[in-house]
Amino acid sequence: SCLYLRGVSVANLAVALFGKLCRKRVTLGMTSDLHCAKSGAFWADLERRLLFLLSSNLLCQTKEQAELIKENFGCRSRVFRNIINPSRLGNLEILPKFNEREIDVIWIGNLDPRKGPEKLIKIARALDSCRFVVIGGPIPGHEEFAKATSVNINKLSNVSMLGTVEPHNIGRFLSKSKLLISTSQVVYRGLTKEGFPNIFLEAWHFGVPVVSMNSNPDGLLNSNQLGKVCDTTEETASYIAKISSNRSEWERISLAARNYASSRDVLQSDVRKTLIAEIVG
Repeated sequence: SCLYLRGVSVANLAVALFGKLCRKRVTLGMTSDLHCAKSGAFWADLERRLLFLLSSNLLCQTKEQAELIKENFGCRSRVFRNIINPSRLGNLEILPKFNEREIDVIWIGNLDPRKGPEKLIKIARALDSCRFVVIGGPIPGHEEFAKATSVNINKLSNVSMLGTVEPHNIGRFLSKSKLLISTSQVVYRGLTKEGFPNIFLEAWHFGVPVVSMNSNPDGLLNSNQLGKVCDTTEETASYIAKISSNRSEWERISLAARNYASSRDVLQSDVRKTLIAEIVG
C-alpha cells in the first residue's frame, strides 16, 4: 500500500514518519517552488529535508522543482506535471466563441501580497476599455491587505470584484473569459510561491490563454504557445490589448490551450494509468 501526500507541512512530516514505521511507501507531491529550495530558516529546512528523506517517491510538478530539490537537498525526484478533472469544473461540451466571451481578463487567486494584485490594478487602469473580473478573498494574516486591495479595485469602473467563488463554479467564469492573468511575484531567490498553478490548466481547459508576469512552469507558455510571459505591466497591458481584440490570434492560442489541457485530463484512461503508476512508484 502507498500513502500519497501533497505539499510540505509538519502534518505531512508526521504522516510520512508514521508511514515509514508501518513500512508503507510514501509518495510526496510538491506544490510550491519555494518548498524545493532552502529557506535559510533552520527548522523549516530541517522539516523539508526529513520529509524528503522519509518519502519513498518524490513527485515534482516541473523540471525546475526537481533541479532545486537535487541542488538544495541532494534528493532525487521525478517530474509529473499537473492533471485536471474537468468534471469538477462544470465541464462544458460547447465553449463560447471569441465574440461571445464577455470578460476580457480574469484574475483568480487569494488577495495575498505574493499574488501581486496591485499589478493587476495598474494594468486595469491602463486598459479602461477592457472588462476585468477578480475572483478571490483574504487569507489569514493578510486581512488588512485584502481589505485595502478590494477598496482600490472597487474604485475601477471596468473591474468587477466577485470575492470568493466555489471551485465547482470557477468554470462558469473561465468559459466567459478571453484571457487569464497571473501577477504572482518573485518571493525568494527568484522563485514565486507557485509551482505549476492549477488555475493555468483550468484556464487552458476552457480555451483561455494565460498572460503571466513571472510564473511559467518549464517554459510551457512559450514552448507550447499557450499564452505569454511578460516582464512589465506595460508589456502585459499591450499583450492583453492585442489578444483581446484579435480573434484569429486568440483562436490559435485557445486551440493549443485546449489540446494541452486534454493531454492532462485524468478522465482519459492513459492519463489515469500514468498517474497511478507515478504515485505507486
